Amino acid sequence: MQPVSTTRIHPAAATPPGIDGPMPKPGTEEAKVRDMTQQFEAMFLRQILNDAQKPVIKSSLTPQSSSRGIYQDMMVNSLADTISHSGSFGLARTLEAQFRQSEAARAKKPDSPAASQESCGTTPT
Repeated sequence: MQPVSTTRIHPAAATPPGIDGPMPKPGTEEAKVRDMTQQFEAMFLRQILNDAQKPVIKSSLTPQSSSRGIYQDMMVNSLADTISHSGSFGLARTLEAQFRQSEAARAKKPDSPAASQESCGTTPT
């Protein structure tokens, strides 16, 4: 029987090929959008997982201690980050696609504030 690997998957390697395309170069606008959407997805998953961990019925069989709370918080954070970086939840991909469509529509629209500032030679602050 093969042992299960407990090493963390690097986010760049976790994205299935062909779903999102190639990983953007670090520091580019695409990389920033991808990172932002993954962080948002992880935060959303943390909220869901924290609520799922709350007991419906209080019991004396599950003692509430500070160390248990810290361990549970660490576990939820790690699980949320892993799910987000794996791309299996899909919220980050959907948000990223929505941002791309929004930016493409904004770039095509000639009367947008960004387009008028570019034609005047000014940049937004």
